[in-house]
Amino acid sequence: MGAWAMSPRSQGPGRPWYREPLVWLVLGIPASAVVMGVVMLVLSVESYDGLVADDYYRRGLEINRAVERARAAATLGLEARVEIDPGSATVRATLTATDPRFQPPDTVALRLSHATRAARDIVVDLTHGGGGRYVQRLPELDGGLPSGRWYLRLETDAWRVDGALPDASARVARLLPEPG
Repeated sequence: MGAWAMSPRSQGPGRPWYREPLVWLVLGIPASAVVMGVVMLVLSVESYDGLVADDYYRRGLEINRAVERARAAATLGLEARVEIDPGSATVRATLTATDPRFQPPDTVALRLSHATRAARDIVVDLTHGGGGRYVQRLPELDGGLPSGRWYLRLETDAWRVDGALPDASARVARLLPEPG
């Protein structure tokens, strides 16, 4: 027998390759890496969060302006109550002030900001209906807000008040002047 001769044990019919556990271990490791790579790619493409703003410098400069508007609201003693009615897809806001010189504006902007998804943010102008009450119908609210925490801001060029809804099922928020 030469060097290339087979031992009697390896001659004859053996198990097929796909019945060998070591083969599946060797193939499984790179296969799982490919599957996980595809899963991570799909997740990263579908859940882009856009955390870095392109206009970060301009936003940084606006911080002082935001603080000034919150201080102006505090000076006027402004407070707002915002109600969201998903049944009629309507937003109502009631604005009160302790300063008797305060004149309610004709329109105020309401920003509903999702805590983690900027693509879900809603901005709407509410129309004054008399007595510090504002209302607007929002087709985007038909069926309610998407799940998650929501931040609310009622504002004009002169002042702003902020508040939050702890989750999408909450219907009423109290907004107060909060610097920063």
